[in-house]
Amino acid sequence: MREIILGTKVECTDGEAGEITHLVVDPADQEVSYYVVKEKAKPHADRMVPAHFVVDSTPELITLSCTTAKMGEMAPFSFEVAVQTMSTSSGAGAYERRLASRTYIVDKKNVPEGELDFSLHSKVEATDGTVGRVDGVLTSEDGKITHLLMRKGHAWGQKDVVIPRSLFDYAHGGTVFLTASKDEVGEQLALKAAWGHTPSEEELEEA
Repeated sequence: MREIILGTKVECTDGEAGEITHLVVDPADQEVSYYVVKEKAKPHADRMVPAHFVVDSTPELITLSCTTAKMGEMAPFSFEVAVQTMSTSSGAGAYERRLASRTYIVDKKNVPEGELDFSLHSKVEATDGTVGRVDGVLTSEDGKITHLLMRKGHAWGQKDVVIPRSLFDYAHGGTVFLTASKDEVGEQLALKAAWGHTPSEEELEEA
């Protein structure tokens, strides 16, 4: 079982590379397909690192099999797009007024079609309201996501909360939606104390 925490430092073969800001997930396979790493070096871009580059992962450090230069060549997580509005007119006859077109710069996420991304800003919604924000995920050794992890800033105070994949409904617009109510999540999943280590499958079943 692996514990992947958003905000964790990332190290390449030649030194510290940055930190995890987002995870991109393939909902069909329930796997993390990309780790988004904010570069330590300027221009501090967010790079999409394919999951196969991750050779080790702990709550304190994620290790990659590439150099920092190689990571810097990977696709950016977001990019700017120019959007132009159409010129329009209002009124009629002598009162007609033409409105000039304008160009706006907007940020677009470079997420593959059909995949989802979430970050420390992603909310977790039960069927009857917000319960917290995403802190990370737990995965099996073969990379399958087994649980969502909330460690702080949630409805149960200082307890760690793990939410099994079976309670995921869907994710949309930066929010993860559950099939359970607040009370159901609290009764089943609130832990008495933080583990202090990556939990085993037996510990998760007892939680």
